[in-house]
Amino acid sequence: MKRRDFLIATLGFAASGTLQARSLPAVAFVPNKRLGIDNHHWRVIDTAMQHLFPAETQAPGAKDVHATAWLHNALLMPDVDETHRKFMRSGAHQLEEISQALFDKPFPALSTAEREKALRSMEETADGKAWIQETLRYILEAMLSDPVYGGNPEGIGWKWLQHRPGFPRPPKNKRYFLL
Repeated sequence: MKRRDFLIATLGFAASGTLQARSLPAVAFVPNKRLGIDNHHWRVIDTAMQHLFPAETQAPGAKDVHATAWLHNALLMPDVDETHRKFMRSGAHQLEEISQALFDKPFPALSTAEREKALRSMEETADGKAWIQETLRYILEAMLSDPVYGGNPEGIGWKWLQHRPGFPRPPKNKRYFLL
């Protein structure tokens, strides 16, 4: 099953079509020290997200939907408990440890095949599998969220799925966490 068909079936969209290939601006974010994730481990997370959900010719990937920035901002939300932050942090550390044990290299420096092997190794543990699933959930959130929240720039995920958002969409000063 193609990724797009899977998402349409999973998410209940009844659309079909293609996304026009284009480049989107990269999102730069300054990691918040409160999360306890250093720059290297953000690169581990970013690399894992891009590996788990790569861009295709007619489909956006994790990088295109700003999934790493989305995760960063989501973990800063006041309703996210420290246990969940710790879980996401420890998963990045676990993936790096696996990479070092298997290949004696940092995860971002691995080849595609080596990354796949490291992630498959991580998937063999309950916590590792849960971390991968949670990471994929954040990618999908970034793809399907309203762009006002920082993911899905210019509605790229919506366009790919030919989804029309409900109206009215929230203005920046009326985002749910500000109310």
